[in-house]
Amino acid sequence: MFIKCDTIKIRCNYKYLKEIKIPFNIQFNSKNMEQGRYFNSKHYNDIPYNLYIATNNYHQSLELEFSSKILKERYSELISRDTIRQCLDNINTLGICTLDIDGILHHGWIIRSDITEDVELKPTDEVLNALNQNVGNYRRFAWQHYDGKGITFSKDVIYGKEEIKVYNKYQELLTHSRKFVDSLENRNEIMDYFYGKTRFEITLRGEKQIRERLGVGTGIIEFFNAENRAVREQFNRV
Repeated sequence: MFIKCDTIKIRCNYKYLKEIKIPFNIQFNSKNMEQGRYFNSKHYNDIPYNLYIATNNYHQSLELEFSSKILKERYSELISRDTIRQCLDNINTLGICTLDIDGILHHGWIIRSDITEDVELKPTDEVLNALNQNVGNYRRFAWQHYDGKGITFSKDVIYGKEEIKVYNKYQELLTHSRKFVDSLENRNEIMDYFYGKTRFEITLRGEKQIRERLGVGTGIIEFFNAENRAVREQFNRV
């Protein structure tokens, strides 16, 4: 099984942003000179999911950050080697900008990712308590337990933080993503898919952590061709 992600952040050359179709916000540096431009979907009620697009003139870079909700009716498939092109296609259809999809896929790289695995396991309090009591190194990891919803194990390390989240994805959608779910034509199918599933999720921050934990480079194609062992390996480390 190959890598699947709930959220990713891509960096590439800003030449792959071919056209801006709406006014982007301007970022200024300390000398009050334009540093770059950005779009944030949080300011747009008609886009019920996270999408961030930013350019940096100094680094000549483009950053794209989005969640698997950009896949809309294919949301349950997550971001993978089979859906990454669809993610970028869907950004283009929003009327915000035009991306050079082939250029990004072949020359972009991943700088942050939430790697995910959904398991057929109803996340009751009893299950979450059992997970907490049976991890091997729980004293070395700080943990937070959210009644009936999930548990997070985390530890500060040299390059940032190691953590794994285990939570009730169905409940998370009901509580925090209702507007997104209601926008889907296949909303019932999506909710049925996540019912009774527990999500295991790790966040890899930065190219160094991605390389060390996955054993691959950060290029988009190479990243998504990696085997999805990282989630289970992280759980075994806890």
